[in-house]
Amino acid sequence: MSADWLQIARNQAEERFRSLPFPTGKDENFRFTPLEYKPAETGTATGSPLPSDLAKLDSDELALLLLEGEEARFLGATPGFLFTDILRAAALGSDPLRSRLKDDNSFRDDKFAQLTGARWRNGAFLHVPAGVKVAKPLRFVTHAMEAEEHSRHLIVLEEGAELVLVQESWSDEAARFCGELVEVRLGRNSKLHWVTLQQLGRNTEAVIRQRVELAEGAELKLTPLHLGGKLVQVRQEVHLSGEGASLEAQAAARGDGQQHFDFWLDVRHESAGSRSQMDYWFVMAEKAKAVFNGQIEVKHGAADCESSQRSKSLLLGSGAVHSIPKLIIKTDAVKCSHGASVSSVSFEQLHYLQSRGIPRNEAEQMIVRGFTEKVVERLPTESLIDRAETLIENKAGGVHG
Repeated sequence: MSADWLQIARNQAEERFRSLPFPTGKDENFRFTPLEYKPAETGTATGSPLPSDLAKLDSDELALLLLEGEEARFLGATPGFLFTDILRAAALGSDPLRSRLKDDNSFRDDKFAQLTGARWRNGAFLHVPAGVKVAKPLRFVTHAMEAEEHSRHLIVLEEGAELVLVQESWSDEAARFCGELVEVRLGRNSKLHWVTLQQLGRNTEAVIRQRVELAEGAELKLTPLHLGGKLVQVRQEVHLSGEGASLEAQAAARGDGQQHFDFWLDVRHESAGSRSQMDYWFVMAEKAKAVFNGQIEVKHGAADCESSQRSKSLLLGSGAVHSIPKLIIKTDAVKCSHGASVSSVSFEQLHYLQSRGIPRNEAEQMIVRGFTEKVVERLPTESLIDRAETLIENKAGGVHG
């Protein structure tokens, strides 16, 4: 049974969900992404088995957490820190979990976030104490089983902790609606490399909400790779709250068919000397579409900040990308920039490669692969790289597409 405080928090989120209106095309961040929600009856679908390569602990990993609805399975060992599912952490009476979920004020204006906050079934919980440096990557996999599936994750690194964390999500080809709510808190001088490999099924719609807070000197390295799903919207808030905090992101999405990706990124520099660099790469083939709605905000008093935001898109066929960068600067002595480019495979690139004896088809594939290679090469294990490359190659415009 859930703790009383947890059930109260769920009930409060349910009340907020019911009181908030659904967003429409008149809302700026939903202008290109009309989201609909139709409640599904529980037990209306059963997921296919998780692929074996996702469900086994790799030799390069320290631990693996498998999440399937309320069920959780753990492989490996976690000496010196806590890595488990949220339901078990609540039963253990974890103070960091209770302090974050009991009075949660994140995304209070977001109807979909409140829906997940009320109806999540389980999720990952990670608490790394001060000074603990985890030598090998940790990984958790969320397997969507029901027609409607919600999960909640909480990641906490205390002062000086260091970690590589891999998050994977998977579903079969049945029609599903998935909600995900993630909170990451990085303590003073901690370091996190957070890797995401999203490989949801072709008929899954996913609404993902992520809030990250960085204390003084904390460093966050982000590597999201989105390949699956029918419609996927990610709203991410990054608060550089402490002096000298830094964010470095290399992200990519590969779409084909009629896939739709929407990245809604809000980076807030709230203290002096903070840094952020964000590069997003999109390859949209056939009729796939992507939206990049990125905002950098520098608060009053946050002097000596540096921030850059860039999106680069490669269109194949009738694919489309809408890039909407924004800057809100409220102080002096800062360096901020943003940029966006959209292109197709150019004649000049093809001519250059063909002049060196490379056949046209192979030359095109090299150019397309190059757009996501910068992200794939950041993945921390060979098995993860192999999974990502196989998924990419099976996309339209890939090696076998």
